[in-house]
Amino acid sequence: MAALSTPHQSHCYFFHLPPELRNSIYEYALTEFKPLLCTAGDATGSPKLLLRYQFGNNEAKREANQLKYVCRQLNYEARTLSLRYNDIHFHGIENFENFLLSSTHTLQKRFRNVIIIDDHESLKKSYTINQLVDRSMSPVVFGFCSRNPKARVVIRNSRRFTEGAWLTIYVKLRQTLREDMDEKLDNMFDAETADLIKEGSISLRRELFGKYQRPFLQNLRIVPTADYPKKSAYWSDVQLAEAKRLYEEGC
Repeated sequence: MAALSTPHQSHCYFFHLPPELRNSIYEYALTEFKPLLCTAGDATGSPKLLLRYQFGNNEAKREANQLKYVCRQLNYEARTLSLRYNDIHFHGIENFENFLLSSTHTLQKRFRNVIIIDDHESLKKSYTINQLVDRSMSPVVFGFCSRNPKARVVIRNSRRFTEGAWLTIYVKLRQTLREDMDEKLDNMFDAETADLIKEGSISLRRELFGKYQRPFLQNLRIVPTADYPKKSAYWSDVQLAEAKRLYEEGC
C-alpha cells in the first residue's frame, strides 16, 4: 500500500487575490502601534525601519517589515509599504536630510507622516525665532514637502522655555506661518501683548518671505515636545485648551 503524501502546491493563492484586497491585507499586517525609527544609514535601496519595544528594563529594536523576506513577490510588493502606513521617526533634521539626499523620489513618495525629533546637542544653545524658522526651511526638507504635498513633516523641537515663553513663541510663529491667529490672540493674551505679537508676526513674515521668496508650506510643521502645560495659575481653561491645540497641531 502506497504511503499517503501531501500534494505539492506549486502556486501561492495569495497572489491570485485582487490587488485591492492584497493592499488591505498589507496595511493591516504592516501597521504598527508605535512609530518606526529610520536612520540615514539605511537609506540606500529599501530602508530598514526599526520598531522599538521594551524587553524587561531595556529597550530593544527589531525590523518592522518581515514580509519582504518571505519571497521575491512579497519583497517587490511590500518592501516600502511601512513608510506609508506608519509614523516614521528621524533623530535630527540632518538625518532626515541625509536620507532624502541618498534616496530616490519614488521611495520618498511612500512617506505619509514624518516626525523629526530635533534634540541635537547644538539646540541647548539659545537661538532666535528667526533661526528656528530658518532651520526648518532647509532647501532639502522644503523640496521634499513641495514634491509630496500628501506627506506631513513635523519637527518636534526639544528646546525648553517657560510655559509663557513657549506659548508666545509658538503663537507668533503660527501667526507668521499660518496667518490664522488674529481672532484668538485677544482671548489668549492681554491687548498690549496681542498687539505686539501681531506687529512682530507681520515683520517676521515680511523678512522671511523676502529672504526665501516662496510661500510657507502647510505640510511642514514645528511643534514643541509633548509636555505642554496641563494647568497654570495664570491661564484660564480656554487659554490652556488653545495652547494644547497649538502645541499638537504645530505652527
